[in-house]
Amino acid sequence: MAPNNSEYFDTNSIVRELERETFNRSYDNDQLERRLNRLESFYFGGISAGQDKDDRINRLASVVLNGKMRDTGIQIPRGAQWAGILMNLLVIGLGFLL
Repeated sequence: MAPNNSEYFDTNSIVRELERETFNRSYDNDQLERRLNRLESFYFGGISAGQDKDDRINRLASVVLNGKMRDTGIQIPRGAQWAGILMNLLVIGLGFLL
């Protein structure tokens, strides 16, 4: 498999963990595209081929993390309204720190 060129995170490690959380195994011998397609098909019922791989991985990681938090009883607000509220709280919190 080709070395990871992402400067922010280890793509192969993240995808491996997503596969383990989803399928209880990893598919290290498959190409990254095939691995992402498999995960997206499982979670979204389709694939986002042609989109940036880091964006695809981030979306998948968000879904998997959301599912794990829901399993532990932690609820993550959804929707644009909640996103706006959370952004306002973040700005207010940063204002206190500065």
